[in-house]
Amino acid sequence: IYGGRSHYSNYGQGLDVVAPGGDISNSLVEGILTTGGAWVSSLWEGLSGGNLEASYSAIDDRGKYVGVNGTSFSAPAVSAVVALMKDADDNKVLTRAQIAELLESSADYNELVVTPEERAEYQQYQSQTGSQISEGEYFFGRGLVNAEVAVDSVVRATR
Repeated sequence: IYGGRSHYSNYGQGLDVVAPGGDISNSLVEGILTTGGAWVSSLWEGLSGGNLEASYSAIDDRGKYVGVNGTSFSAPAVSAVVALMKDADDNKVLTRAQIAELLESSADYNELVVTPEERAEYQQYQSQTGSQISEGEYFFGRGLVNAEVAVDSVVRATR
């Protein structure tokens, strides 16, 4: 939520784009809100870690949403952006490769943050490998997906 990379996130060469995945390691508020039976008492059976049900109701006083994290939330976000892009291609003229390139070129680093520890890790990686990829690209690929810019790029490309 603050533009940092979650501790469980993939990074390094071969990363195309990034999408929100949440990180509840510091605060439940930094998770991705989702439904999932949080208001069903049996959901909490066998779980430890304090009063989890009360923790989640602090986010949503009705108890119907829960803050979670994981790359499993990032994949459908990217898929949804691609679906919007394909829908904007009224005449279906763009190839899969063109859609992928527009998705990547519309991503950006505007809200992304590299920590001092990550910067040191990147510098060590760069000195050991001689890699020419940028710090941003190392941690975030071509950047954070941007649905509005991606769809606009399809509209411009298919005029």
